Amino acid sequence: MKLEYGPDEDTEELFVTFCDADHGGNPDNRKSTSGVLVKVGRGAVIWISKLQSIVMLSTTEAEHMAGVVGGKEICWLRNMMLELGYKVIGPLQLWMDNQSSMSVERILNIMGR
Repeated sequence: MKLEYGPDEDTEELFVTFCDADHGGNPDNRKSTSGVLVKVGRGAVIWISKLQSIVMLSTTEAEHMAGVVGGKEICWLRNMMLELGYKVIGPLQLWMDNQSSMSVERILNIMGR
């Protein structure tokens, strides 16, 4: 087993972030778990699986919280790259798979959040 780093032929993006969550997956306290994976090229550089701090009332809330964790990692990586002298231009990709959570984001963007 090994991590393999190199360019990803499927995308031109430097960083690609994926996030997901389960809703109430912990049987002891019904808290959800956030999962985040950040790739540079083909290789993973950050991976997180963390129990969310409060009980979420819906799948949308749980997925949205996982998206927040992914967004924080994107901001951290952008700042780290700036510290190293590499200027990251434009938005970085954050992939999530929950339609209702993506709809909430679109509505908030339309409202000028």
